[in-house]
Amino acid sequence: MEAVETIQEEDEFEEEDEQEVPELKYDDIFEEGELGSSEGSGDEKKSSSKQLIVLSSPMLVGTGIKKHTEYKVTSRHNSSAPEVDVHRRYKHFEWLQTILRKKFPGIFVPPLPPKKRIGNTDVNFVHLRQRQLQRFLNRVFAIPLFRGEESVSHFLTHTPSCVGLYDDICNRMTKDVLAETLQETKQRYEKLFPSLASQHSLDTATTKANVAALVPKLQRLVTVANAIVADKCIAVDSSRCLGMAAINLRRAAHPVAEMVGYSELSASDDDFWANYLQSAKQEAVVFHQLLAAPFLVELWDAQAFLQAIETRDQVFKMTTHLCQESAKWKQEDQHNDLTDQDKKQREIDQQAEEDAKDLLYRVTTALLHKQLPDFWRFRMARFRSTMHAFAKEQLDNTKTLVDMWGEAVNNAKNVQVQISRD
Repeated sequence: MEAVETIQEEDEFEEEDEQEVPELKYDDIFEEGELGSSEGSGDEKKSSSKQLIVLSSPMLVGTGIKKHTEYKVTSRHNSSAPEVDVHRRYKHFEWLQTILRKKFPGIFVPPLPPKKRIGNTDVNFVHLRQRQLQRFLNRVFAIPLFRGEESVSHFLTHTPSCVGLYDDICNRMTKDVLAETLQETKQRYEKLFPSLASQHSLDTATTKANVAALVPKLQRLVTVANAIVADKCIAVDSSRCLGMAAINLRRAAHPVAEMVGYSELSASDDDFWANYLQSAKQEAVVFHQLLAAPFLVELWDAQAFLQAIETRDQVFKMTTHLCQESAKWKQEDQHNDLTDQDKKQREIDQQAEEDAKDLLYRVTTALLHKQLPDFWRFRMARFRSTMHAFAKEQLDNTKTLVDMWGEAVNNAKNVQVQISRD
């Protein structure tokens, strides 16, 4: 019988042409999104507003080296459908991301938080991970292209009699995707792109180099932001110590002050230091929520976009190989009479070459001329929004601190005036 431990505590901190390109059949692919706020229109928007996916009740399951965290995933397809509860662990989220990448090469799949092998059962980490996995599901399910996928439905609703059976089904579905023929993949992308935009540039090297260069810069930003948050937390502790020292000093001096009749002049000290400590805490939270956490999400998105480029490059390698196989028949035609079997194989290879080229054009069009502009546009919009919110919070906190210290200085001056008069 496996041990199950319910986690109750929570972390303090909470946590984007000359010729018109055919539109992909999904929207808001880079949005964070909350379910029920789809930007679709008409019936689609009305339907998605009734959908629900919620992660809750993380539990530590198992013992020893097999100990891991499972999350309850509650989903509802529409307002009239019943809610379905399943339990999933991190590797199941990882499987969902992997199978979507394999089935849709060149398409951006939202990032997952990286795996953590040490400290992954810590209470604060588990609740932070829960919010990160919730964001992942929100973004996946906000994309109509993914929403109707068998793998997504399987993830949200399948409740096998044992965990091993669920994993076996996941493995079978992965094998089915890997066994998909080139013709089947091409037909799926024909539905994504009704027409071929082959006259666009197909060179992804520059794009890949630019995004790859962005990753270490974001990593440095995340490191710096985390260092700032750590300094702010140290400041919180210092403020707490300073406030307690001031309060204890006042209390120690209280008998003397009472003798001369000035005890009431220090009565607001407790409130002042309590407010000051709360302000320092709020500043640390703001630095985490509006600086460190967004930079981390930006880093993960850039890495996920690189993964999309990598899956497109795999299609390119396959196309190159098929073109080489087809080219061999041109040499054979010049020197030998082909048998009926050879002619049949030549037709198969030539058709495979055409299908691969067609798929490569569509995948690259999706990547460079639809997703890439949206990717950078969303990056800039979210960065501006985050920095604006961060600056506003900083100004508000600074004003609060200035007002508090001004009030403290005025109180001190009043004490001095009263003493001088007496």
